Amino acid sequence: MKNGNRLDFFEWLGLIFVLHLALFFPLAQATAAQQIHPLQQAAALQKAHRWQEARVLLTSYLKSHPADSVAWLMLAQTTYWQGDIDSAHRVFQAGLSRFPRYGDLQVTYARFLLETGRWKQARRQLQRMWRQGVYPAETSFLLGRLAFWQHDFPAAARYLQQALRLDPHHARARAEWLALRQAMAPVLEGGAFYQWDNQPLKQPSVHVQGQWFVHPAWKTSLNLSNRIYPDRSGEKNTTKVETQQRWQLPGMDLALRFQLGGVFYFNGKRARPILGGGLEIPTGRGGSLYLSADYRPYLFTTASLDSPVTRWAAQLNYRLEKSAGNMGEVVVQWKHFSPGTNVLAGYLWWLFPVLVREGLIFSAGPALSYADATASRFVPAVEPVPLPETASLILPGVYDPFYTPEQVRESRLVVYLDKRLKPKNRVMLSISAGLYSRERAPLLVQLLDVPPPNNWQRFFYSRSYFPLDVKFTLERRLKNQGRLSVSFEHSRTAFYRIWRVQLQLQRSFLPAE
Repeated sequence: MKNGNRLDFFEWLGLIFVLHLALFFPLAQATAAQQIHPLQQAAALQKAHRWQEARVLLTSYLKSHPADSVAWLMLAQTTYWQGDIDSAHRVFQAGLSRFPRYGDLQVTYARFLLETGRWKQARRQLQRMWRQGVYPAETSFLLGRLAFWQHDFPAAARYLQQALRLDPHHARARAEWLALRQAMAPVLEGGAFYQWDNQPLKQPSVHVQGQWFVHPAWKTSLNLSNRIYPDRSGEKNTTKVETQQRWQLPGMDLALRFQLGGVFYFNGKRARPILGGGLEIPTGRGGSLYLSADYRPYLFTTASLDSPVTRWAAQLNYRLEKSAGNMGEVVVQWKHFSPGTNVLAGYLWWLFPVLVREGLIFSAGPALSYADATASRFVPAVEPVPLPETASLILPGVYDPFYTPEQVRESRLVVYLDKRLKPKNRVMLSISAGLYSRERAPLLVQLLDVPPPNNWQRFFYSRSYFPLDVKFTLERRLKNQGRLSVSFEHSRTAFYRIWRVQLQLQRSFLPAE
């Protein structure tokens, strides 16, 4: 600086340069940011789980760039990850209509169909990909996974082995093959429980069960159990022997089930057969339909031990499992008891995921049920005798020889928690508590002007009650595919109160490859 306050030429030049940087450098940075490709911006938004922003950006980009196949793939993925399943399906179909041979879009669409339970569409898509030669190892793996999820073990084994032949380093195919081998491994299980109820019956019991695959399509199991009734004089135990068979029909989404066995009462003095069969039909989207019928003894009242009761049952069962913690079931059942009484019952429940994280599932949802019998088996517990006029006219009663519900209606709240405490420990808790429950309860009144034994009459009245089911299980994984569990259970219905403690040990025998 010269002459006090005047700037020379170089000082003026330096000042202008500094002002230029201050004014234009931020603008240059903003311009550079704007020049980042929209697909890069969308990928960054996906990584940050900002699904809606990524979806808006990709939708806008495709309006001016409809021939960008990667953008169609990213938009379909983003819409799916956002949880808008139907819209994602439409985006996949729109993208494939433009790019039917784009392999990445085809295989992602197949995974989407598989994961959302659209199993028939997934099979068609994967078979189309196989014919076109699109990622053969990945296509075989996904076909194997689909067959595994549908319990078609022969097809699953064939596809997974094919995937590993095509790509020996396919990690997911190898993991799925291990899971399939574990599912098909022979299992031996043994346990014991002690149960007491308000009949009153005390029932210590032991059981042993084995299950194995005779053939990848044929699964068999054998169950042997013995139950003791220490409060009963003379006849004190029952032994059950039962075998179950499951046969997956080749090339069909259908499995057959059979049951055969018997219950031997009191050291073999009496016996009753067990017969049963049914169909298992996968319906896609995580659902399965079961149609079954069986014939077996009834052993839930003290009277049924003295006078053996058998019952026929037919059942329609639909079970759906969409994702972890998101599942439900609908059951309609008809029972016919040997003395000539029919019972119609039905129930449904659905659990919605409240919190799902790694190692944690917390779900809750409603449950509804209804049961009604064509006739009541509630009779006097003791033979009525003539009473003086001052005595109570209400008689104690008992269900003989089996329980008959009378317009039993229940609505419940169901809560389920599954938590892994450590790599080897797991805790499960389920609670089903009544919200509104009523039944048409029986009442026995003695008639003073009628001689025994017919000097009583059955009436009904509406009453409310509080049903409750609680089960707590602690499970620990052991070495060599072993598992040990301890559970505590309490159940309370309109008729029954049960308390149970159970110990169970299970071991799988994984065959060598």
